[in-house]
Amino acid sequence: GKATDVFKKQITKLTKAIDPNVDLQPIQRPSCSLSQYFPLKDPIPKLIKSRVVYELNCSDCDATYIGKTVRHVSRRLHEHGATLDLNLQPDIIPLNSNIDSLPLRRSDRNKNKAVQYFPKTTVEARPFAHNTLTQSAVKQHELNNNHHIDWANFNILAKDNKNYQLLVKESLLINSLQPNLNRTTSSVPLIVFPEGLMSSKPKIKIRSTLDSLSLVDI
Repeated sequence: GKATDVFKKQITKLTKAIDPNVDLQPIQRPSCSLSQYFPLKDPIPKLIKSRVVYELNCSDCDATYIGKTVRHVSRRLHEHGATLDLNLQPDIIPLNSNIDSLPLRRSDRNKNKAVQYFPKTTVEARPFAHNTLTQSAVKQHELNNNHHIDWANFNILAKDNKNYQLLVKESLLINSLQPNLNRTTSSVPLIVFPEGLMSSKPKIKIRSTLDSLSLVDI
């Protein structure tokens, strides 16, 4: 603003008076963006997050399961045999919707014309049935032990947009947390971290300078 321009001229004039060889060029910093005060986008619900590593827990014992999915978490939970109504069925919009019934602005030239925006086909909405015959270890634990998996309160442990890195994160978390419902120990070979994540930093004994000098013959 105007106050900034006045200050810029004053500080430049003062610098020239002290040292004429100094070429001071003040640069105005941009003001704080709106996103620094509050988020501009709504948070994504956990059920429709994708490309994540998730954790399921049993409500009746300490059994846990760690898995990953590149699709919506809700779809993966239904494949496990989730028995809760997780609102997995997406809203189906008929392809033969009447465009005139939608609140769209149209020019006077096309206002009275029937415009076919969608092909004349119909889609049958099929309900997403609960999967009771799944071979998932999570569902088998629930059926064999008469326990209840806490489907609603699952945890998201990690996320990544790249498939291979997502598999590596899943393998590291399985190796670190040791979930007892997982049938595999890793999804991909852990080349960089063959022993999993380190719980503590390695202890390296560093000799002092005097000790190292004592080993050298002078």
